[in-house]
Amino acid sequence: MARFTQNTKFLQIQCAALGNDDLILQGFSGEEAVSELYRFRVDAISPKETIAPTAILNQPAGIVIGEPDGTYKRWFHGIISNFSQYGLARSFVDGEKYYRYRFDVVPKLWLLTQNTECRIFQEMTTKDVITSVLSEFGISPAEMPSEPGRTWETCVQYMESDFAFISRLMEQEGWFYFHKFTQSAHALHITDKATSYYPIEFGPAVFLGHKNKQTHVLDSWELEQRILPTQWETGDFSYLKVSQSAAKPSTVLPKPASGPLTVYDFPGGHMDTNDQDEKARNRMAAIETSGVVATGHGSARFMAAGSFFQLKDHYAEGEEGKEWVTSRVHHTCKEASELAGEDDAPMYANSFTCAPKDTPLKPPRKTPRPVIAGTQTAIVSTAEASGDPDSHGRVKVKFHWATRGRRPGESCWVRVAQPFAGPKFGFQYVPQVNDEVIVAFTDGDPDYPLIIGSVHNGKNKYPWDLPSNWTQSGFRTRASGTSKYSGEKSNVLRFEDKGGSEEIWLHAAKNFRREVEYDDKLDVGNDQNQDVKMNRTRKVGMSEKVDIGLDQHIKAGTKITLECGQSKITMDPASITIESVMITVKAQAMLKEEAPMIQIQASGMLILKGGIIFIN
Repeated sequence: MARFTQNTKFLQIQCAALGNDDLILQGFSGEEAVSELYRFRVDAISPKETIAPTAILNQPAGIVIGEPDGTYKRWFHGIISNFSQYGLARSFVDGEKYYRYRFDVVPKLWLLTQNTECRIFQEMTTKDVITSVLSEFGISPAEMPSEPGRTWETCVQYMESDFAFISRLMEQEGWFYFHKFTQSAHALHITDKATSYYPIEFGPAVFLGHKNKQTHVLDSWELEQRILPTQWETGDFSYLKVSQSAAKPSTVLPKPASGPLTVYDFPGGHMDTNDQDEKARNRMAAIETSGVVATGHGSARFMAAGSFFQLKDHYAEGEEGKEWVTSRVHHTCKEASELAGEDDAPMYANSFTCAPKDTPLKPPRKTPRPVIAGTQTAIVSTAEASGDPDSHGRVKVKFHWATRGRRPGESCWVRVAQPFAGPKFGFQYVPQVNDEVIVAFTDGDPDYPLIIGSVHNGKNKYPWDLPSNWTQSGFRTRASGTSKYSGEKSNVLRFEDKGGSEEIWLHAAKNFRREVEYDDKLDVGNDQNQDVKMNRTRKVGMSEKVDIGLDQHIKAGTKITLECGQSKITMDPASITIESVMITVKAQAMLKEEAPMIQIQASGMLILKGGIIFIN
């Protein structure tokens, strides 16, 4: 008994995973648009009761609309994303039963919507980032913008699909994309220029009305112009240049009678002021894509997103021959049916949206950037030998969500907040390797992290054991080149607030230097002890006064020397030597010298004078 075959059908499918007549297409509908993923829903019948979905899912498939003589074939192409069986039908031709199937055809780019990633790209251009992501899915664009786009010091993908990630990057750059169908492929074109549009197949003429028996026929055409903002003003702050930037590109479209309409955007996402004008122009261009819009219906099945055509037979002479680019088209196609109870007439129709051909269809920023609400913690990761920190006091950290080790370089430079900061003054503390730090994000943007503190954890314990030392507070640093905190290799300032044991402990791991620009006063309520292990030097520029209430005891192991000009007193363990140009010894009541032997010798004159002199 005869079976249906698709060889003579208006609507056919080519898929290597299927036999030629495994699926007989009954119709499809779907939409393709610039900077959007297309999806075509296809209905089919099959004499096969079972077609294994696993055999055809993710397989490439081509759908073709053609004339009975095989001419004017319009191809659609993609991969099969889902497959279902939903009913049974009988043919009024042969009475056989056929099983109903339904599936969707989408671009390979759709696969990027099915994952969620957290990763960091560093020192890469936008083009490099997008190319890298696409390559993971085996997608090689047929066209990319000539300019590389922004060079990202850090570009973060956080809890978003690969598709959302590259979409928002393209939206930021003002890049748009479309797919060009052939029998065996759906080539991805990513561009930023209107010169990338391609002429409609078997065109470029498209006719309005039915007075010409042509393949490209439009039933209706409506041209609309809209009031739009006339200026996009964007600003941002650069912490490297410590300045605010602003750009104000204006529209090229006629301004409405209401006067200038300005969109102010802050932050504009251009921390570097070099690209601010370009970003503002892109935003303005995205608005202008909807300034002049044509919509309509027809049967021109070769209309495709990203293709352009020339409008013919327009009822308004001023519109005749103008060129338009298709930004969106919805296709509906139905095969002649041989099933009982169904209309057997084949048909194709579409509805579309167009813009003037010289309009670069730059996308609006519709893909939200991920927002990290609140704070996270991260681990300082870069060793000092690798240049950590940099001249801005930034350190590299590794976030907990970037520790799977799938990609190298998943650390990024992060600014460090200080208690206060000013030009060459303020607080300075740089987190060290393996510290767990608290990270906030400016405006919740993962691309702009900021360390606002640090925390101890199960590995990095507190400087003083808890809870036994809960009355102690302060800070202890770690000397460079050491892996542990220790009293010998730490600078310490500790406060002990235990009642009766109050103490401030200051410890220098090596040198302690103190400078006082003016007065220095020290009041000690009780005792003071100083213990110097080696040498001590004290220099007073002018005068020094020592006032001791009771005793002063000075003890030296080998020598004590007092020196003033040419006068000197030297004490050693066996002698005291007094030297000067003139020495005067004066007592108010009595001067007594006693020794087993006393020698007085004058090389010149010796004078002894007294009221009464006794000599032995």
